Amino acid sequence: MNLSFAKRVADIITIVSFIALLVLLSINFYFNMQTNGFSAGFKIESTTNIIFVSLLFATCLISDIISTVLKRKLKYKH
Repeated sequence: MNLSFAKRVADIITIVSFIALLVLLSINFYFNMQTNGFSAGFKIESTTNIIFVSLLFATCLISDIISTVLKRKLKYKH
């Protein structure tokens, strides 16, 4: 497998998983305003959602590390 192609695949996986993570967090966002103050945050209650957010975050992190390593290998290859 070509290193350039592998880096591109890792970049695409990073972007897709980051967008999915942002969508999931924006769906579960809440904003509660009262007369004495306000609260805002993310409400993730079920175990499935917690696992899914954790997997998406880990996928983003791992694929970004792989992409960075491949980028450095491509840079020093020439």
